[in-house]
Amino acid sequence: MGIPMKSDTSAEAPIVSVVFNDVEFDSRVRTVAASLASAGAEVVILGIGFEPGDAERELGSVRMRILGGEALQPRGYRALDRSAESLRRLRVGSEERRRGRMAPLRAAAKEARRVGRRSSEAERPAAEADAAVAQRRLVRARRGYAPRRAAEAGLKRIERQLRKRALRSLRQRRAVYRLRRLTEELIALAPGAIHANDADGLTVAVDAARALERRGPRPPIVYDAHEWTVGRESYVTPPPGMKSEVELEGKAIGRADAVITVSEPLADLLAERYSLDARPLVVYSAPPAALARATGVPGLRELTGLSGRERLLVYVGRIAERRGVYESVSALSHLPSDVHLVLIGPMAPGHAAKLQRLAERDGLAERMHLLEPVSPDDLLATIRDADLALMPLHRNRQHEVTMPNKVFQYAQAGLPVVASDCGAVSRFVRLLGIGRLFEHGDARSLAKVAGRVLERHERISERLAAPGVRWLTSWEATEPVLLELYRRLGVLPTPGPSRAAPGSPRVRIGIGPRNGNGQAWLLARALERSMRGSSAESFKTEFPSGPLEFDFPCDVSISREDWKSLAVQAERAQRLISRSSHLLVEQGLSVFGHKLGDPDREIALLRGSGVEVAFWLRGSEIRDPDRHAEREPFSPFRGDFGDPELLERVRKRNHEIRALIEAHGLPAFVSSTDLLEDLPGATWLPLIVDPGEWDPGEPVPACSPPRVLHAPPKEWTKGSALIDAICEPLHRQGVIAYRRLRGVPHRRMPGEIRDADVVIDQLVMGSHGTLGLQAMACERVVVSYVSEFARRHLPGELPVVSATPETLEAVLRELVADPDRMRRLGAAGRAYVERHHSGAASAEALRPWLQGVDRSA
Repeated sequence: MGIPMKSDTSAEAPIVSVVFNDVEFDSRVRTVAASLASAGAEVVILGIGFEPGDAERELGSVRMRILGGEALQPRGYRALDRSAESLRRLRVGSEERRRGRMAPLRAAAKEARRVGRRSSEAERPAAEADAAVAQRRLVRARRGYAPRRAAEAGLKRIERQLRKRALRSLRQRRAVYRLRRLTEELIALAPGAIHANDADGLTVAVDAARALERRGPRPPIVYDAHEWTVGRESYVTPPPGMKSEVELEGKAIGRADAVITVSEPLADLLAERYSLDARPLVVYSAPPAALARATGVPGLRELTGLSGRERLLVYVGRIAERRGVYESVSALSHLPSDVHLVLIGPMAPGHAAKLQRLAERDGLAERMHLLEPVSPDDLLATIRDADLALMPLHRNRQHEVTMPNKVFQYAQAGLPVVASDCGAVSRFVRLLGIGRLFEHGDARSLAKVAGRVLERHERISERLAAPGVRWLTSWEATEPVLLELYRRLGVLPTPGPSRAAPGSPRVRIGIGPRNGNGQAWLLARALERSMRGSSAESFKTEFPSGPLEFDFPCDVSISREDWKSLAVQAERAQRLISRSSHLLVEQGLSVFGHKLGDPDREIALLRGSGVEVAFWLRGSEIRDPDRHAEREPFSPFRGDFGDPELLERVRKRNHEIRALIEAHGLPAFVSSTDLLEDLPGATWLPLIVDPGEWDPGEPVPACSPPRVLHAPPKEWTKGSALIDAICEPLHRQGVIAYRRLRGVPHRRMPGEIRDADVVIDQLVMGSHGTLGLQAMACERVVVSYVSEFARRHLPGELPVVSATPETLEAVLRELVADPDRMRRLGAAGRAYVERHHSGAASAEALRPWLQGVDRSA
């Protein structure tokens, strides 16, 4: 599976969602289909039902084509079943005739024994003799019927074998029949795209796409992995002779054009197990926020006949032992008598009776309530009058990585969640602060935690009501990811930006999250000056690289502690999406926070929400270390780099950034022209220096020897060791006065530069950086290695003295010998910065990207 490419399929052909589940209660399938339909696509759900006959229904603007249940009993099954039924009738008839004849004899023997026990002393011998005669008749009859009983037992064995074979045939042939029938129906629908739900649906999609490709364009396939098939193998055995879901998935997943799934851990597992080119996008199974506001739906108290005095625990989902339902019932015995448990969901035969026996044994029958499944459209309104919700999953491979829709439904209904301490659900509940965890499989632990939450849930309720949490747990926070994926596949139209009148103050741009050297803040101010009426906001996150990163002005600052909070990240994401028309992402970093997902999903969410995204790249995140080593003789990536792990991280990050740009078609801006050699399609976005902050100061008499300064933020990218090796001997010789600065705060740097005559920026990378521009603004001579490629792509003549480690000593000696040249270079540097690096040119570079987009309300 490669990076999704645009499809040539007709936009008029429907998107068909293939599913093996009961569509009526599969909220994910219904929600995904409704979203695609709302985005302008024709959508058909093709699934399996349990009612007789095929059926067509409508779900809003979505058409549902449901194949009937009776058609799923193949002819072989029916023949075997009829044979077994004939044998059963023959056996039962024989048993009934035999029992009918034996009944009088059995009754006579019983009566004779009774009379004998009650007879007097004198009558007892005769009564016992009569009883013995009756018993002998009964025994003789039993012996006479022994062959018949043996024949009946044989018939029963044959019947069981036939039924076993029939069931095996049913499972085997039903699976084949379903695949064939669904494939035929899917081909007949001639889809423009196929949304394949789970491994069975993916198999159908791949077979149908192969057939359709022989007629015309192949429709793109989106594989929606609801569950971890390897985990399902632990409790779902495939029919004899049939491939398992893991085998089906492994064979077909490489033919999908894109993969989506329900949680971050599951996305990682799928990518690793099947060596996918792109990590699956995470599309949460969350409900639309509007469902929580539904009215006219009976609540739990009305459905159970309870008053308002009882406190209600609710569980929604399949009633099964591995989902912790039995521990939930047992926990009631450890909770106050006013606490009731409501179980909502489908169950296998026998579970209801088993739960009732458990409840009656513990005296809990009146406190446990079983309800039939509720439509996904009504569920939130039904459960919102509960006091808390349960997610008591057992620990297994499936539950460790899955993210059921119930946790989102509970949060949208405003219910505190008591969840077991396993898997993705427990991490989500803990990070978001919407509930508490108990030890899985332990009824006492569940009761203890539930009791504590029932008594003290104010903080959880406040968190559930927070706008960021409400947004993150709703479909509105994940729907844009889905829609953007389908737009990338060419199935949904890409909404074109609405053009505003020239000069219209409609642009709202966010720039972050690094603010390295204050560049995000400076660019924001430059944009506001250049595009009157527009607004720009810089933001920075406290990365763990040290305090020097943050000694710059910024509009919004986020601490490291806040950045660890999922709730804070959710609020930040909602703010950016709701307030921004454009987002300029520095260095390809996460703007929401790593807990909300990978950059691919983040970009899809932003673009799907109508926010235009571009990358602003500064250096090693896009500079190819291997190509740089080939073209630059003093590249730090040449030879023995000294830190192989760092080099590998640079390579990996480089690949990730390029993949994101290519996959999403992102505009890219680079801060120095040498990077255009690594990313030819990018646009140069000049770094900015505030000429007012970096003014030359009062004229300083020429010093002898000249003062030379080197103050690198990262030594390995500047060739600092080489610079020291050249400048320190010259300092000892009295040729220059060399100063090497480390860890100097930004606020002191203007003074430090003014105290220098020459500033050495770098000798190994091929471009001048922020330090060089600051020195130029202060009218100081800048020495830096600028490659010929970089110079060719710069405007005008760059007044920077180029030097390499081989020529630095000679360059410094020449400058020392020519003070007039130094003064001319200083003045030219100030003029160059004012013309190209004061902000106006940077705003102009962004204008084509920003021009005329109107996202105002």
